[in-house]
Amino acid sequence: LDDPGSETSYCFIPALPCRFRKLHTCSLPSQLTRTGCHCANHQTVDMEAPRCNCLMHFMAVVSSCLFSPALAITSKGWVSEDYFVPDFVAPQLTPPQYLIISSPKLGKIVYTPLRNFKSQTGRTYALIDSGLAEPRGIALDRERGALYVADPGAGRIYRYRLIVTDPGNPRKMQLATDGVQVTIAEGVQANWVAADISGDVFYSDPISKTVNRIPAMTISMLCDGEGLANDLQFVSEKQLEAASLVEAEQELSDENLQPPSTSGSMKIYTVYEGKVNPRVSVPAGLASDGLHLYWANGVNAKSAGSVVRGMVKPKQVQRTGKGGGAPMFPAMLLANNTDAAYGVAKSSNMVLYSSNQSGVGSVYGIMDGTKHVTRFVSTLAQPRGMVWDGDQTVYVADQAAHAVWSFPVGRVVNSAPITRSVALHGAFGVALLSQLDPGYLAAVEAGAMGLHGGVALRPILLALLAAATFCSLFRHEHSM
Repeated sequence: LDDPGSETSYCFIPALPCRFRKLHTCSLPSQLTRTGCHCANHQTVDMEAPRCNCLMHFMAVVSSCLFSPALAITSKGWVSEDYFVPDFVAPQLTPPQYLIISSPKLGKIVYTPLRNFKSQTGRTYALIDSGLAEPRGIALDRERGALYVADPGAGRIYRYRLIVTDPGNPRKMQLATDGVQVTIAEGVQANWVAADISGDVFYSDPISKTVNRIPAMTISMLCDGEGLANDLQFVSEKQLEAASLVEAEQELSDENLQPPSTSGSMKIYTVYEGKVNPRVSVPAGLASDGLHLYWANGVNAKSAGSVVRGMVKPKQVQRTGKGGGAPMFPAMLLANNTDAAYGVAKSSNMVLYSSNQSGVGSVYGIMDGTKHVTRFVSTLAQPRGMVWDGDQTVYVADQAAHAVWSFPVGRVVNSAPITRSVALHGAFGVALLSQLDPGYLAAVEAGAMGLHGGVALRPILLALLAAATFCSLFRHEHSM
């Protein structure tokens, strides 16, 4: 703006409606004189020159906020770069969802609310920001609302209970934990973890080259304080195979044979071992549908299998394992098109796995009952953990790109479109909590119990505080 005392000055904001015409905006720079406006959109109208620059600045700011909403800072936490493009709001296509992400580089677990496969706020919020050394794989029991975290830096697997607060108010609704960290496995180097519908938890150990199962009963007893994680006993695959053989012989001969003791609630079952089973090299990501168990191999995947399918509780024993006639539990090779594979996700009709080939990160999928491999995504850097949303979308964490992406899996198509859901430094593991999950209702009930408990204790705490204040005042008065 020029000096208002001069003969000419210029329009201070194009979006300011001209008060001399009916809601007509002046879109072109025009000269203002003390006698009128001579722009192309207006006729000469008598007007007074502005009195001071402060008043003009104030009018500019107010008018820009009132008549140019794209210029104003909204409650969404971002500012539009082009204020000529309106902010269209799409209808909600998905139920309320929370995307949970782990970052071993940051040493914490975060979450973000989703809207139409993208972060609703564009940022993440701390879910677990203490007590973790190197959180990598995470898994959510979507039936019970329990979150499991594999922390190889601490050599443990933890369990947390999720809580949803203010479920009736979407703007204030938040995700939290009950603050109780339960160790369900200790002395293990687990990078990946999975949970199934029955409550069993699975993890892979790349050091011992094993795929293991922690029964739901063991987890329940640990949460109830009936035992400690370092008291758990490991049952090897050989012991399980011996028990299965005895049970099979008993069924054939009708004799009352005594199988080796593999039962008991406080045990961890090593279902598949690399020293026995050729389908286990260095196991990585896992997934389970309740009946079958799927895992990826991070080394020698072309011989052991990029992704392999076994049983959650195998019974049949084959004598074709390593060492010639050594018995083993059978496992089926589903695909071996990559040298290494990492994350695994199971949808209703497909198994998906992430991999790196020649510096390019990809996500592959194979339909149930077929051997055809589809390359859904081929534009990632270091894809790691994946999760299926229960419908037609898969989320994958890209550790090198520091982001989580989503892509559709409703149709089998190469190079499916991907969308960046949220950014997080060193994103590794992903999990998803949806309003349609039974675990969501359990988290809401846990949040309501915590809220009501706080409300009930509030009068007692206030009374104690008042009594303490009265006592301190009484002592101070008598001391004087």
